[in-house]
Amino acid sequence: MSSILKVDTIQNTAGTTGLTIDSSGRVLQPAKPCFTATLTSGDISATNDLVFNNEVFDIGGNYSTSTGKFTAPITGIYWLAWNITFNAQSGNKHIEIYVNSSDISVQALSGMPSGDNEYQSAAISFAYQLTANDTIYAKVIGGAVEGASGRCSFSGYLLA
Repeated sequence: MSSILKVDTIQNTAGTTGLTIDSSGRVLQPAKPCFTATLTSGDISATNDLVFNNEVFDIGGNYSTSTGKFTAPITGIYWLAWNITFNAQSGNKHIEIYVNSSDISVQALSGMPSGDNEYQSAAISFAYQLTANDTIYAKVIGGAVEGASGRCSFSGYLLA
């Protein structure tokens, strides 16, 4: 014996839509945490948190443009990605990722021999399990991140 549930929308008791199935059968989750923020002004130098000041979108309002931190609204596995452009200067440049103020040993490194002054890019992306109210963010450890270009971003979304 099989059962078929024919509904277009699933809501909680307060009326918030958690799931919609469109006419083509695609499952939509309008409240699933998801964000992208970019850096559009001011370089960020070593020992400072990397604060992306421009929200492109933020479903759920969990990213802070004042602190640079994403706060997990629920426990789950999140996909997170940083795309960084370092200033044109010689020497090593890198960022590290922190959860709740603790370094989690994930970093992006970029280095140029002394005398080579070119912009460099670095990218980090990975899945990470966060508990509700955990914060995750990046810190500039060496060099300086180029801020005015809008080429630096931080994105994330709930996987499962």
